[in-house]
Amino acid sequence: MWGHIRGMLQRDAQLADKKDFISGFTALHWAAKDGNGEMVQKLMDIAYRRRRREALLHVDSKAHGGYTPLHIAAIHGHTEVMLLLVQRYGASVHERDNDGKKAWQYLGTGVSDELWALMGGVQHSKYWDKTDDKDYREQPKGLSKLFQPHRKHRHATRSMY
Repeated sequence: MWGHIRGMLQRDAQLADKKDFISGFTALHWAAKDGNGEMVQKLMDIAYRRRRREALLHVDSKAHGGYTPLHIAAIHGHTEVMLLLVQRYGASVHERDNDGKKAWQYLGTGVSDELWALMGGVQHSKYWDKTDDKDYREQPKGLSKLFQPHRKHRHATRSMY
């Protein structure tokens, strides 16, 4: 339905920056949560094409909980979206959420040293112990289901014996 969305945004590009009243998410937050880099680009391109003196889409807009789209992409492990937000659209790696955490503090294991550095996190070294910054990477226990990744339901097989 991108054609309908594009038409509405061309009439009023500020719609892209409107927030969901429940989560505080903008369209950019939802695209980051889904890992949809193509949608991130489409939203940002419309905002930049239609820009006058004011920013029509704020790349560092905060949702409830203080999460920016970059925080959301990091929580869900969407590397492509993190790279787009920081490198192409200038998302700030210094923004903190309401728990005082920066986006890099939600990065999981297996992330490249380059991404850690880009996000403003500590550099890995051969002397670095992965447990040293465990507290910074953990998701808060009270993190709403809204912010959790989509999980496919698995049916457990039960033994008859």
